[in-house]
Amino acid sequence: MILIKKLSLRYNTWFLTGLQVFAGVIFFIPGSFGLHFNDTSIWTPELILTLFYLGGCVSFLSFGLFNWGMSRTDASKASVFINLIPIIAIFLGWTILDEYLNLNQIFAACLVILGVFISNQQ
Repeated sequence: MILIKKLSLRYNTWFLTGLQVFAGVIFFIPGSFGLHFNDTSIWTPELILTLFYLGGCVSFLSFGLFNWGMSRTDASKASVFINLIPIIAIFLGWTILDEYLNLNQIFAACLVILGVFISNQQ
């Protein structure tokens, strides 16, 4: 996060995000050797669209927006918001997938939101 903050003074944040995604692809390629890429029956249009969505929207867009925000505010303030990712994930799981949240999970989510709020107070 600190590197992105410093590098965003010289380079476009979307370019830096592209480099991050490219580095992630290079990092995960060795793990893909055990997969069955020759089995053409698994390459359905739904799978291809899902992969493009996960790579383009989830990875590139979310990290790009985070890097963009990082370039416009203090690193200490922006980095706190990374803690909201699990909260957003459980909220979307609850609303879209009809998953169940127990009281402990709701309490923990409220504590994280409160912590983010308190840490951004001046």
